[in-house]
Amino acid sequence: MPNEPRIDTLASDSDQAGSDSRNGESSRPVAGAERGRVKSLQIRQDRITVSYSGPLPPPSMLAGYEETLVGSAERIVRQAEEVSEHRRSLESTMVNSNVRLEASGQVFAFVIAMTGLVGGIGLAAFGKPIPGAATAIIALGAVAGMFVWAKRKQEREPTQSRSAVQGNVQRDLHEQADEP
Repeated sequence: MPNEPRIDTLASDSDQAGSDSRNGESSRPVAGAERGRVKSLQIRQDRITVSYSGPLPPPSMLAGYEETLVGSAERIVRQAEEVSEHRRSLESTMVNSNVRLEASGQVFAFVIAMTGLVGGIGLAAFGKPIPGAATAIIALGAVAGMFVWAKRKQEREPTQSRSAVQGNVQRDLHEQADEP
């Protein structure tokens, strides 16, 4: 039946066995078509991918949501505001926690340094100058070493924490987009 009109459609996996083309299209006879009048029909499927970055979709997409379900645009904007407020509260909590930890660390470092110095001076005063000097030097060296270590860690941390926060924000937004 080479002269019969045929229709080209996208083939499913099961149609691939009887497919005339290698492009995922198959040809089938057009039912009820007269000979010679319709040579072939072709159905084409296009895929359009739209993406955006940020907590809110573009205004045109937001309007589309509102058309589909009245009040949905307001809910989306409110959700973005809540996520933003949550992020700010988490960052505020982190900053306050870090300030408290640094203050308590300074107090403990002072106590350790003073204990080592007083112990070293006490040992030197009681006739043991070498152990006294060693005790004072070790105590001060430990505190100085911790200070240097903390400063180096703090210098590396801003870039790491910024990328971690950005990654968490993106993950949270994707999770919220997946929720109904």
